[in-house]
Parts: sequence; C-alpha cells; structure tokens
Amino acid sequence: MIGFLSDVPQKQFHWLGALAGGAFSGVLYAFAYPPLRWSLLAWVAFLPLYLTLRDAGKRQGGWQGFGFGFALFLVGANWVNAAGIPPWIILSVIMGTQFAVFGLIMGTILPRVSLTYRPLLFACLYTLTEWVRSQGGYAFPWFVGAATQAHNLLVLQVVSLTGQWGLAFALALTSAFLGEVWVNRAEKRAMLRWMVATVAVPAICFVLGGGLLAQENSRQPLKANQRTVAIVQGSFLEPSPGGDYASEALLTYLNLTRSAILEHGKPFDLLIWPEAVTPDNLLLDNYSLPPLTALAKATETSLLIGTTHEENELRYNSAVLLNRVGEPLGRYDKTHVVPVGEFFPFRPLLQTIYLQYNVPSRDLAPGRLPNVLTLPRPSGEQDRIGVMICYDVAFPWDGRKGVLRGAQYWSQLTADTPFEATSRPEQHADLTSVRTVETRRWMIRAALSGISQVVDPTGREVARLPLMARQTLTHTIELRNDKTLFVRLGDWFIVVCAVIAVIHLAPHPPRKSDEERQPESSPIPTSSTSQ
Repeated sequence: MIGFLSDVPQKQFHWLGALAGGAFSGVLYAFAYPPLRWSLLAWVAFLPLYLTLRDAGKRQGGWQGFGFGFALFLVGANWVNAAGIPPWIILSVIMGTQFAVFGLIMGTILPRVSLTYRPLLFACLYTLTEWVRSQGGYAFPWFVGAATQAHNLLVLQVVSLTGQWGLAFALALTSAFLGEVWVNRAEKRAMLRWMVATVAVPAICFVLGGGLLAQENSRQPLKANQRTVAIVQGSFLEPSPGGDYASEALLTYLNLTRSAILEHGKPFDLLIWPEAVTPDNLLLDNYSLPPLTALAKATETSLLIGTTHEENELRYNSAVLLNRVGEPLGRYDKTHVVPVGEFFPFRPLLQTIYLQYNVPSRDLAPGRLPNVLTLPRPSGEQDRIGVMICYDVAFPWDGRKGVLRGAQYWSQLTADTPFEATSRPEQHADLTSVRTVETRRWMIRAALSGISQVVDPTGREVARLPLMARQTLTHTIELRNDKTLFVRLGDWFIVVCAVIAVIHLAPHPPRKSDEERQPESSPIPTSSTSQ
C-alpha cells in the first residue's frame, strides 16, 4: 500500500485513489482511540496521508483530506450510530469536509516547498487545523492528538508545557519524517538522516515527559491542602412503569448520598452529583431545593449539583453549589453546548427531521459565567472549585482560564447517555486526563451512568466507578495553586506553528539556476580578420 502511494505519479491518481489514501490514515488514527486504544499507532498513522499529500495537487489533496476526516469519524465515532445511521454518516461527511480544506491547502502548497521543510510544514499545518477545529459555536474537537496518549503518562506530560497542540505536532511530524525515510529508501545516507529524525521526535517527548513526571511524583502534598470528596453515580436512566423521572431520580441520589456519608462517618468537604440529575430549575422551583437543603444541613456536607436554569427566556445546563447549611453559593452554566445535541440550528428548515429524532423543543444557551466557584470552609479559608460540564472538557482554554481565575481543583459533571454502551465514555474520559496535565489539577468526574473517576495531576486515573454502577466513590485530593507553562503562556505553541507556516509559505525571490551560480569566466580572445 505504501509503495503504491509513493511510487505512482500523483497526476495519475483518480479521485477514488486519493480518497483511499487519506481514508487509510483516518482508519489507522481511529484505532489509536478507544475502544482499541492502540496509542503507539498514532505515531505512524499520518504516514499514508503524508505520502499522498507530499506531491499531490490541489484536487487530490482535497480528496485525501476528506477521506482522512470521513474515515476517522466513521470508524472512531461509530457510537453516533446509537442515535441513528443518518446522523452518523452526516457527522462523518461534515468532519471530512473540514479536513478536506486542510488537504486542499496541503496539496496546493506542500509540493512547492523545499523537500527539507515539507515534514515540518505538514506538522505545523495539521496542528493549526486541530486548533481551528476547536473554534466557534459549531466546534466539535473530538479526536485530538493528545488524547491518543492519555494512558501513556510519560509522553502526556508534555502538554503541561505546550498544551495539547504539542503532542498533535509531534505525532504528525514523526509520521512525516517516516514518510521521508520511505521516499529516500534508495539513498542510504539520506534515509539514515531521516531515520534519526524520526526516532528523535518521540524520544524527546519520552525523555522530556519522563523528567516532568518524575518531578511531579517527587512532590510532597501538604496535609493542610487535602480535601475529601465524594461522587454519587446513580445510573438512573428510566423511571419505573408509571413513575416520574424527576422524583425517582432525586430519591435515588438522596439515598445514595446519605448512605455514603453514613459509611464515611463524617462530612465530606464536597459531594458531587452528575450533570442535569435534577432536571428542574433548582434555584427557581420548590421541588428539589428543599430536600437538598435539608440534606446539606443534616450531613454538614457541601453539594455540587447538576441541574438546569432559566433566566431571561434562556435555558442553561448548570451546576449549583450549596454550602454546608444548604445555601446556594453560586452557579456555573455550561459554556460549550453541543451542536445538534443541545442546540439545533436551522430549526424552521429542519424541523421535520428533528421531530423524527425527538429532539428537545428548546435549545440550551451557552453560559457566560466564570467557571470557578468559591466554597468557604469553617476555618475561614476558601476553596476555589473549577467546574466543567460535559463537553467543556474538550476545550483547553477553559481549563487555563479557570486556573488563572484561581481554580485549585476541577470537578466535571457529565452524562454520556444514550452512548453508555459504546466507546464514547472512554473517549470522553481520555480528554479529562489531558486537561488535568495541562493545568496540574486534580479532576473529580461525576457521570450520570459512568465513567465516574478521580484523576490526579499527572493524568493518572486513581479511582473509578464502572459504567452503569449505582455506587458512590470517595477519595482524598490536594488543592494546587501552581501554574504550568501552558497556563502562564497559553497557546504559545500555536503561535510558533503559525510563524513557521508563514515563513515557509511567504513568497521568496526566485532561486538562481545552476548556470547562473557559476562564476563568470574570462572572455576567450578571438582572432580578428584584416579587412
């Protein structure tokens, strides 16, 4: 396959062949994510894509990029099939179109760049593509490169310096270098140079990450900064026949909470319920708040509750913090609502289709409140709790902004229904590990039906509740106040990639030909003829 991709002249490529070249990379890349999680495959997955783009034209490049994105989401996001085959295909087409733009640009520009710099430019432009995919209200930044290394803790530590972008760059650059090894296989000296470069990229990541991990593991936690937290995973999805969801779900979580506190023998510093577990407006209605207030008072435990909130005719997916006596201290509204999941564009035009899938009659609005809530303690100190709701965890700058606002640890309230029987919960949880390393903060993840987990600042999962378990989880965490390089400088790595791309894409004076570079020779005398 690789020989075919590199040896056949690209001008002879049929569009179907171009599509297949990109799709091959997309499938390989999808295998690096759950359920297979072949993380090492991510380091070579871009090889077919790079080889086909290396000498492609604009048209072939567009098809190759489309094939990559379409295959990646068709295979990797097969869990969308739980909502129906049409949404699954449509999502794959939309994401394929986004990558087609990347392929078109690469197919146009890459053949014009010096052979020496093609791998670097490929990696920079792919990293910039990943960044662009994270922008705007319709962003769906699933399948980011760093998530493939969520369980490879040595490499994952790099994101504390570069954000998730550094690992995307390293993965793409390694594949591109490997592509040059293949192209130059007939020239031993050139091939050896490219092999050294290929090995150097992951080696640098492993060595650098190993040092960062050792430094983090050598830290001695301060006892005064330790807090005991609990997660309640009710796995309540369906009411009994003739029952009411709201009342039965509330009763389930109240009973689990009381049992957890009784078993623990003393109050928790914070107890977390999942996303939207109380579907009414907690702060406005008189249904859920009174029993929760009574629970907080009786147990002297602060509660963070997932709910909804309505204000100025807008509806939000929210989290409400109650103190030890049941008083509301603050609210956070989900910043990133899911396109065609929590808001549905073009309703008048697509209403007939939406009705077939029983979509909600009202959209959720994106929140604008800070994602840090303050919890006073009896000692007079204040804990600063960073809050993410579900999809928020896919966006690295939310974590960065939260830490800059003072967040000392993270709580994520989430629900992966109706996809709990698919690979989506694992894919979602892997993003959690990336955020913890970027910010060096503990993450307490409360999921409606799983996966609930506690993740430490190195990205290591230290406790978990399995899918569909109806249990509670207790763990001790540490408040942190330090800031990583990524938190301090933000997307500096993206700026570097952009600068490199601009330098190599900017017009340059035409090079002199070999004949023009030769030194001028003295004129040869010629004999004159007498007239």
